[in-house]
Amino acid sequence: MPERMLTESEGYRLLDSCGIPVPPHHLATSAGDARAAAGRIGYPVVMKIISPQIVHKSDVGGVITGIGGPDDAEEAYRTIMQNSAARAPEAGFLKNRVPAVSSGGG
Repeated sequence: MPERMLTESEGYRLLDSCGIPVPPHHLATSAGDARAAAGRIGYPVVMKIISPQIVHKSDVGGVITGIGGPDDAEEAYRTIMQNSAARAPEAGFLKNRVPAVSSGGG
């Protein structure tokens, strides 16, 4: 059992290794990465901050839903990074995740 809380992407890897389906997702390290990842997944997408120090992503402005196009994906990446840096400066390792959005919440 882990000694710490898993990040969302670590949790997805664990589920996937157990044969449990997970939504498509990619880690982005730049606005361009976010644009490309969202394009591969297909719009609309959700973007969330990934950091071991940020458990409640929405509390720091680290979640944006309904991203509908390439320019929106780049802007969402920049917004999430700015929000997270301003509201959670102690969080050193910051990446965004771009998961698929499915209808019906599932």
